[in-house]
Amino acid sequence: MFRIRILIAVLLASLTLASATEQVALLPLKSTGVSETDAATFTDVLRTEIVKSGRFTILERSQMDQILKEQGFQVSGACTDASCAVEMGQLLAVNYMALGSVGLVGKTYTLNVRLVDVGTGKIVKDVTQYNRGEIDELLTKILPQVATEICSYTKDVPAPVASQPAQSVASAQTTRTASAPAAETKPAEAPAAKVERKHHPAIPIVIISALVVGGGGAGAFFLFGNKKTTASAADNSSEVTFTW
Repeated sequence: MFRIRILIAVLLASLTLASATEQVALLPLKSTGVSETDAATFTDVLRTEIVKSGRFTILERSQMDQILKEQGFQVSGACTDASCAVEMGQLLAVNYMALGSVGLVGKTYTLNVRLVDVGTGKIVKDVTQYNRGEIDELLTKILPQVATEICSYTKDVPAPVASQPAQSVASAQTTRTASAPAAETKPAEAPAAKVERKHHPAIPIVIISALVVGGGGAGAFFLFGNKKTTASAADNSSEVTFTW
């Protein structure tokens, strides 16, 4: 539960950072084949479209001129490349610099706008549109589309790395139990040999013969004589001895 709360907090923070308004400074669009007045008009309309999107906070031209003058920044000619834009953006303390051009080649108008990340010096968005027709169509239809594409840029935020949960004590105990060797099973002991008492088959015959030949006295002597029995469990046999 604690890890889930942390992940939710990180995601909310990431969304907040991604949706936070960043500051951009727009340089005048360079004119190629069109008048400086037309180029200035395109620059003003582009600034308005960026403000309407709500994606960026744009720095006013008068503020830019004042800051650059205070910093002693001087540019010979128009600032049209990324390296110059990055240097200017660092002085203006903005996140991005927007620059581009508007031109006419034959009967085709071109409009190019680039978005430069001041922190990395890289062009993160480059949009070019063409229009074969009147310049007012480029201004009223094409330029708003270019502004929308520029403002659609969102800086990638790395996703949080979820930590691998530690193994629970119960799982560790289960693992140890499963890996323990099986208890050794002792073989069942053989039952002790049972000693059976066997009687010699000739004893009844001897007794009967004694009764017949010797009469009652000999028979009684056999019946009541001293009987000694010796049992041996080693070989499972029985020996009977009569003494008189």
